[in-house]
Amino acid sequence: MDEDRTDAAIALAALTIAENLIAVLMDRGVVSREDVEELLLDAASVDSAAADTDVNAAAADIVREVMEGLATRH
Repeated sequence: MDEDRTDAAIALAALTIAENLIAVLMDRGVVSREDVEELLLDAASVDSAAADTDVNAAAADIVREVMEGLATRH
């Protein structure tokens, strides 16, 4: 496996775990939807502000997509 593919796989696995962890925490009432939305908005803002590279801009877009996906689940 080449290094780029390994990095992509690691990133995808981390995103999947984080997304599911957030969903479980919301389902169990550990964190509110509002808290999760605030967290993800803050994360997207940080990535957008650091958008010196295409990677930062793409990361901000992914964070927003995660937020939209969680909103449709709950």
